[in-house]
Amino acid sequence: MSLKLGVIGSGSIIPFHLDAAKAAGFEIAIIGSRAGSEKTAALAERYGAVAGADWQAVLAADVNALLIGPETGATPGILAAALETGLPILSEKPGAYASADLKALASHRNAGRILVGYNRRHYSSTAAAKELIESAGMATFTASIPEASWTTAMLSGKKREILLSNTVHVLDLLRYLFGDLEVGSVAKLNADDVNGENGIFSRAAVVSAGGTESARVAASGTLIVTFGSPSNYFVDIHTNGRSAALRPIEFYTEFDGVSVIEPTEALPLRHYVANKAGAFEIARDDLDFKPGFVGQMRELAAMVGGADPATFKSASLADAIAVLELAEALI
Repeated sequence: MSLKLGVIGSGSIIPFHLDAAKAAGFEIAIIGSRAGSEKTAALAERYGAVAGADWQAVLAADVNALLIGPETGATPGILAAALETGLPILSEKPGAYASADLKALASHRNAGRILVGYNRRHYSSTAAAKELIESAGMATFTASIPEASWTTAMLSGKKREILLSNTVHVLDLLRYLFGDLEVGSVAKLNADDVNGENGIFSRAAVVSAGGTESARVAASGTLIVTFGSPSNYFVDIHTNGRSAALRPIEFYTEFDGVSVIEPTEALPLRHYVANKAGAFEIARDDLDFKPGFVGQMRELAAMVGGADPATFKSASLADAIAVLELAEALI
């Protein structure tokens, strides 16, 4: 017998979740969003679900778990109501635009039943990087977060929302790899420094791990946030003897030593090339579905079955709060 999933939200990310949910054994039972939403009706028809009159109808339905993925500003209020059901919940990240909004939920008796959809924790590339880091016990890193959707014409409030909703992906990944992080210093370049406009432009932060009981390794690194940059997210990792690159984050490449390339007539420059170590193969689930989505849906199903969320890869509500606090430190 399949598990029944109730869904709140009908935006563009929801179908990726629903395809993964079906692969994890869920039946899509009901989808609801704002009252009168045409997208909700179309999505419900596509997945053979009931179209709820609104999101409250989903909370009243006979389901085993909830997927909550409306626009971020509406999420904290919906999460607060969903907690009263006692059902396992998977919420789209970041869950709120302010850590205080999630902290208000943290004391609820059912707060431990919330998983937050930081899907990069479930990447096969992330598993390979985590194995390298934990085997070494120490690392330095450089992480880059370019946000190409940002433009100088945006209002400062929108720029802040983008930083809080997108930067958190990599911040959570770094916390998952290294343990609790501290922001040591932040260099801030604002738009009003360069062209008279008000708003976030770029950030460079020094972050470290290893100073808390929960830290698994000793690590320090630099996080660079550059808005409007035509480049890709990446994390470079250096340990004692080996290096690795998540470039882009879905791909993992490990290196061991370098080869010296002597000058030739065609290229009269002596240079160095890192030697690749071993081979990495992307997991099938990361190719057939949006990467990481099946993994988090399987953990949601496992929670329905009584599994302890402390054993999961997925982010908890406490993780989501910690990540938003890190993002807020960058602002």
